[in-house]
Amino acid sequence: MTIRIDERERSRSAGGVPTSLRDLLDPATGLPGETMFYECLASELDRASRYGESLGVLLIEGDVRGQLPDDDLDTLSAAWGQALPGLLRRMDHAFGLGRLAMGVILPHCPEQGLCARGDALMAHFVNLRSLVLADSPAGQVIPRAGAAVYQRGESMAFLLEQAMAGLTTAQTQDIRKVMLQRHPLPEDTS
Repeated sequence: MTIRIDERERSRSAGGVPTSLRDLLDPATGLPGETMFYECLASELDRASRYGESLGVLLIEGDVRGQLPDDDLDTLSAAWGQALPGLLRRMDHAFGLGRLAMGVILPHCPEQGLCARGDALMAHFVNLRSLVLADSPAGQVIPRAGAAVYQRGESMAFLLEQAMAGLTTAQTQDIRKVMLQRHPLPEDTS
């Protein structure tokens, strides 16, 4: 996944403006792109902080095993991008973050709901892969997901680092369900 936390935060704080439609729309999935992801996440973080609401972030990436032609990967990315918004609640936000990579922002979504929604999305993507690429040569695309739940006062960068850590764990340990990164408990100083 190509999330560039530091670069985006610097750009946002410097008043960065997208320079092209490609910055706003992800060409692989047809969903709003990285720029829109960061803008929406900043807005939802502000709202969650102001009202004390829960907020979940889910990062999904297709793990390609074996050989699949680029055309098949592009077709699957587009199919995932087309299906994702219909699988979410009206208040949720879906974004394309590159080929076979998506981000989902889930307002009012506590830990259990985030994991349940993420696991359901991954199951749907596995089935969609079978339908879309039924005639494709041997090869697999396994969806992996990392998630994090916002804790009041934490930064966007920390929240995304938590979700990326979950995604990395899912990829390196071959885990086929959402990996939620929990916040470390504060040290007991008593």
